[in-house]
Amino acid sequence: MNPWRRAFLYGAVLLFITAAVPPTAWGAVTAEDAQSAVKTCGKCHKDYIDKWLPTKHGQVFTKNPSSESMVMGCQACHGDGTRHMTDAKAKSEPGSAPVDKSLIVGLSKDSPLTPGEIRAICLNCHFGTKGMTHWAGSSHEAANLSCIDCHQRKLAAAPVKLTPQLRRLPEQVNVATEVCVNCHMDKRSAMMRSSHMPLREGKMTCVDCHEPHGGKGPANLRQASVNENCYSCHAEKRGPLLWEHPPVRENCGNCHNPHGSNYESLLKMKQPYLCQTCHNANYHPSTLYNGSGLPVNAGAAKQQIYRGCVNCHMQVHGSNHPSGPRFTR
Repeated sequence: MNPWRRAFLYGAVLLFITAAVPPTAWGAVTAEDAQSAVKTCGKCHKDYIDKWLPTKHGQVFTKNPSSESMVMGCQACHGDGTRHMTDAKAKSEPGSAPVDKSLIVGLSKDSPLTPGEIRAICLNCHFGTKGMTHWAGSSHEAANLSCIDCHQRKLAAAPVKLTPQLRRLPEQVNVATEVCVNCHMDKRSAMMRSSHMPLREGKMTCVDCHEPHGGKGPANLRQASVNENCYSCHAEKRGPLLWEHPPVRENCGNCHNPHGSNYESLLKMKQPYLCQTCHNANYHPSTLYNGSGLPVNAGAAKQQIYRGCVNCHMQVHGSNHPSGPRFTR
């Protein structure tokens, strides 16, 4: 039989069996099973359970469980609770049972589990979910971070609207950015410069450009390249254009520092010095301009006044004008 025909027939049979047999026959998870498991823990830990239920995890576990581990309720994350429930001391004083690797209390930083073991617990449910596609081999995994380095261990402490349950302090508004700059302190410094993305004002966060669980592009960018990432907001710079500026098409980061700069428009250097890092002998003197000609009445070169080279070469990102090969129109 033709192999393609055989594959089609096998697929048709499997589809028929799947449709004919009710989901429960396959051992599908149910909300009732998960709720029952949570209620068992709630007999002693009612205060915590009451706070946990409204959170994202609480809602998913008890209303729409999607994996076999979820029907275990609290044990899905906290490990087998048999010892905890049978220990005589735990029965008389709930919560005081010895902590070991079979009882991961709160997934706290003082847990005896390694970062890899903590990640494995979270990936039981989150593996393959949105945002986790590029986790394996990402820079954060390579740095041996555990999920609780960025995410709340006490899920009830974060508002429900914060789906990722990020770590936060009460006074923090831009939580996603604050979590990132706890480690990336050089980026915190860049954000404080005069020209910056609106991160300080809370109008955007680091995750608008970066995917912390591993992105398609360099530096965990959400898009495959720096330019594609920038074009997602700055679509007017995308092109195609009749006259294109090679360094612009190559990488926006050739001229701009996206995290912050002390020069206008996030430029890496002041004009005309930035332009002269490439254009050191074409159409203008090859000697770098300096401040010796300032102020204006001392005979300053026009390339040093106001916006520098873009006084004339205004369309520096590219031009569609027939007479604009030098980006003057």
